[in-house]
Amino acid sequence: MSIVLNKPEKKLKIKKALFKGSSIVSIITVTGQLLSTILKILISRIYFVEGFGFYALIMAMGRSFASIVQMGYQQSIVHFLTKFSINKDWRNIKHFFINGLKRIIIFALLLSISMVVFKDHITKTFFKDQESIIIIFISGTMFIMAINHYISSTLRALKLFKEQTIIFTTLYPFLMIISIIVISIIDFQSISITQFLSIGILLNFFVLIIITLLFLKNISKKNSKSQLININQLNNYSYPIWISSILKSVFSSTDRIMLGLISSLQQVGIYGAGLTFSIIFAFPLRVMSPVFQPLIIEQYAKNNHDGMGILYNSLVRFASFFVIPAFGCIICFGEIFIKVFGNDFSSGYEVMVVLSFAQMISTICGTAGTMLNMTDKQKSHTKITFLGVIINIILNILLISRYSALGAAYGTGISVIIINFLRVRAIINYYNIKTNYSTTLWLFIKMIPLIVLCKILIKYNHINWMIVLFGFIIISILIIYYSLTKNEKLYLKNKIKNKIKFNV
Repeated sequence: MSIVLNKPEKKLKIKKALFKGSSIVSIITVTGQLLSTILKILISRIYFVEGFGFYALIMAMGRSFASIVQMGYQQSIVHFLTKFSINKDWRNIKHFFINGLKRIIIFALLLSISMVVFKDHITKTFFKDQESIIIIFISGTMFIMAINHYISSTLRALKLFKEQTIIFTTLYPFLMIISIIVISIIDFQSISITQFLSIGILLNFFVLIIITLLFLKNISKKNSKSQLININQLNNYSYPIWISSILKSVFSSTDRIMLGLISSLQQVGIYGAGLTFSIIFAFPLRVMSPVFQPLIIEQYAKNNHDGMGILYNSLVRFASFFVIPAFGCIICFGEIFIKVFGNDFSSGYEVMVVLSFAQMISTICGTAGTMLNMTDKQKSHTKITFLGVIINIILNILLISRYSALGAAYGTGISVIIINFLRVRAIINYYNIKTNYSTTLWLFIKMIPLIVLCKILIKYNHINWMIVLFGFIIISILIIYYSLTKNEKLYLKNKIKNKIKFNV
């Protein structure tokens, strides 16, 4: 006899599924974000503004090319493997994984050859006639990012959230930090950025190869007698996502690439420092997105639009609890935080504030784009992203020449807000989702007095900034706690009690 759940019980069940998986990966995601920030600080301290700009530009170009060679497989593989895993169809899981990986590698090799052919033109245009070896670093970054994202997406589809998060968020920065440590032991005085990049990229290559072989060995042990599905289904589903992914990557990298083209590597470095702190705002999405994608696919497959709405609004609500206090913290203490990169980066504070505000909006609304891609609305998402890219490029051309790094921040920030507004409108039109931003609005209003008070205390040096920061964190936690519902408070208390009992 099946048990029929009423609407509140269904809502609670969906929420628990989302946050149970998210809690598993949250600590790993924090660790990955911390490692990434440490890596960037080390680079800025060792190689200064221009060296950091050089690294940031290589990363931006490498990630852009990675989105091209992935051909949309990094998202479409989640769609298919989630369905296969429900039926324990290990044969097709292996079939799709291997064929997708082969095509990514072949395309990456072809694109690398093309970059070598045009290496002189690329280095002259973006790197002011530096050595052509830069092409190897761009190509290497492209390879490791494409393979890393593909493997991560595969593990996400199989609901191996812990393993997926380790690979996606912590592997790259950890191995790059190891690279810095290795060359520091050899000869700290003569460390070059090319040595650092060479060792770091090679380490990532070797580890990803080992992970791939272990994964294939593991799934080969699991047998199923299902019929092989035509791999062309993966291709057909991927192509609209491919275009959208390329546009999304161009959208996210346009700022640094155009700064390198129009301005200088120093401005890329200053912009990169401000961008580093704004990326922290993506933490809720990084934690919940691996869990959110398979759950959205399941609700969509059941034609449960109410369930999709519950997932979306749950993520909006809990993302707000993080990003709004974090934005207040950036406003109050950002001028102090930016100096961890060095005094030469102090002009990056304004960049940090503008990008942080845009990323806050993106995090609150960001899952709308994921919903479109995961529910057969890739073409609509592609159109929205294309419009965002055009707006971003136009604004960057107009603003960078006049305001340099700050101009790039304004251009990117405005286009991010526009594109997220259009994504939310799209999911409302397609699925009649009733969005609820009341938590976001009320939390913002509650935080304003605290932000103003802390800003005044910092400005006039009434109290040491570390004491003010500690007070800001404590009061923010209290504001968040008293913004929770009774059921949420009870759930939180029970989780803490269970943790204490387990440790005892």
